[in-house]
Amino acid sequence: MSNFFTFSMDARFASGVRFGGGVDTGRTTTDICDVRKALPEVTIAGGVTLTNPYCHVASPFSGNTQIKVNGSYPLPREFFVSAIYQNLSGPAYR
Repeated sequence: MSNFFTFSMDARFASGVRFGGGVDTGRTTTDICDVRKALPEVTIAGGVTLTNPYCHVASPFSGNTQIKVNGSYPLPREFFVSAIYQNLSGPAYR
């Protein structure tokens, strides 16, 4: 199950400057405890058995937060300079 929230904005100014950005955050929950109890002998992808202790895994909001900012500035002769910044979460460690 996943619950995510997004906030984004985009602004264009009369001078031709453009600015945009957003924040995404959420939580993902995986729960196979009932399946593990009913079928302990079953294996899933990669040969991992359902007997491992991690049957209920919930990732925190902070682990799924993404911040994105972008913008552009017009130059003479119809050229533009632009920049992008992204702050994305990395892989989960146990």
